[in-house]
Amino acid sequence: MTKIRKVKRRKKFRTNVNRKRLRNKLRKLPTITCSEIKQSWEVTKSTRTNLKQMGLTYDPNETLKIPKTKTETIEKMTQWKVDDAAKNSVSESTASLCSRR
Repeated sequence: MTKIRKVKRRKKFRTNVNRKRLRNKLRKLPTITCSEIKQSWEVTKSTRTNLKQMGLTYDPNETLKIPKTKTETIEKMTQWKVDDAAKNSVSESTASLCSRR
């Protein structure tokens, strides 16, 4: 069976591309336009600690957690089971006390 032309075209190696330059572009740090962040940024510290000292967050998902409905419902169900068990045990103990008299 023959291959599709696009697949052959996609696999060709581009010799005219400078791979060293591409790698350096990936490593290069971005330019910061905000003057406040630029002034308070410390090169010796990590990104996470720098942002924390400025009062910013590195990971918004970590800071503003979305409640998980599955875990909440499981907790409610277990709490209901515990409450029902406690009510049943209390009613059984009171029933046994009442029957003794």
